[in-house]
Amino acid sequence: IHCCEEGDVVRHIFFEEDEGSEEESDEDEEESVLKTTIVQVLKVCLADNWSQVRMAASVLCRKFFITLIKEQQKHSNDDDEDDIFDSFYPALLPRMCLNRFYLAQGVKLYSHDTWKIIFERKGNGLQMVAKNAASICRYYVKMCDADNHVVREAACQAVAELAQKIGTHEEYAELLAPFVPMLLQAL
Repeated sequence: IHCCEEGDVVRHIFFEEDEGSEEESDEDEEESVLKTTIVQVLKVCLADNWSQVRMAASVLCRKFFITLIKEQQKHSNDDDEDDIFDSFYPALLPRMCLNRFYLAQGVKLYSHDTWKIIFERKGNGLQMVAKNAASICRYYVKMCDADNHVVREAACQAVAELAQKIGTHEEYAELLAPFVPMLLQAL
């Protein structure tokens, strides 16, 4: 979990910039592999049945996103960093959203705070959910049928929020519409 904290060695490997270096392509490849590995770990651990694992993954997830946002802002003159996250959102957004309803209070509250930190700064959380409705809906449907009753309850609450916020939104409702039968069947 501490691998992405400021000042740590892994973070420096992750984002080290050495312009003009012959090793730049190797560093880019290492960075890509590390990002992919972190996303895969988060994908599994944010959905773990053990709340301590979910909490640890939630901490890593927040640090991962914050670190990427800070680095993107350092190296970019524009404010459009969403493109760097597009490959991460389908795997991580569904789990981040669902964990805001998880029974364990620590996971739930931390996930709410993470959501605010990451998305409310630009006010684009609803847009990102709508844009990734397919992966979110598939994940929610899968979790509605989970063995763990706590996960099933969280999934049902998440589906209700999705219907309320995306389903009634003038601009985004059409992105959710194709998945409504699947969501209703899951409930």
